[in-house]
Amino acid sequence: MTTPVPTPLHTTTGPWATAHVIPWDSEIFGFPVGCISLPTESGPNLPPRDAAASLEAWAANTAAVLVDVAVSANELTWHAWLEEAGFRCIDLALHVSLTSVKRRPKLLRSLEVREARGEDHAAIIGIAGSSFDFGRYHRDPRFPRKLADRRFAVWVEKHLQAPGTGTRFFVAGPGGAPWAFMFCDVNKSAAAWNLGGVSRTSSNGLLGPMFFAGVLDALEAEGVKSIHSKISAANTAVLNIYSALGFQTASPQFVYHWHRNDAAILIPPPHTLSHP
Repeated sequence: MTTPVPTPLHTTTGPWATAHVIPWDSEIFGFPVGCISLPTESGPNLPPRDAAASLEAWAANTAAVLVDVAVSANELTWHAWLEEAGFRCIDLALHVSLTSVKRRPKLLRSLEVREARGEDHAAIIGIAGSSFDFGRYHRDPRFPRKLADRRFAVWVEKHLQAPGTGTRFFVAGPGGAPWAFMFCDVNKSAAAWNLGGVSRTSSNGLLGPMFFAGVLDALEAEGVKSIHSKISAANTAVLNIYSALGFQTASPQFVYHWHRNDAAILIPPPHTLSHP
């Protein structure tokens, strides 16, 4: 898949951001979705309406249905400006990290986990496509839920079929029918937790923490010393698990979406829905 080339978004006062179509998400959804990058050295210096007009022109040219932007919580001047430009805040993303796996708090009990085998793949894909309520597309009230679910399922399937050098899929449960998975990338002594989920039919207040603790045991046995991940702040259940396991949060980012008004694939905003 080719790397997208950023396009400057121009107004009469010059460029204010760069935009590109996200190839992977666009392929999964069947329509273009975009992303913009804002300058980090300064806040907005032009009227929001001028910026909105240039974004609308870019979206019309690329057929982008939705445009995503993430802004640090510290960059206060951008937030009200983005709202005036037609963006809506849909999530707060947090980076989480465990700097010392060895010194983490030990729960009273952890579950034994194992690495996934071929017979487990269908169940893992099924969990990935049915067990999540969070992430920037799930949190967007105008985005179709079935497409947000499909994104996770396709992403996991891709990495199961063509794993990277450090890819690990840990599972809990019987062969061919695991009820939980954790998709990780291990690079020497550091690991990234990309996505982890528990089947809705198996989830309760204890299985999640014990499964996560079991994955930590397995990674520690491999020599992993630190772990990092990213999570929606709205996902309080998993945030509580991370806290109990010694993870720290940092680098909060507000996630905004801009929607094309004439995009039939999107769910209409509440005030435009018809009533009997």
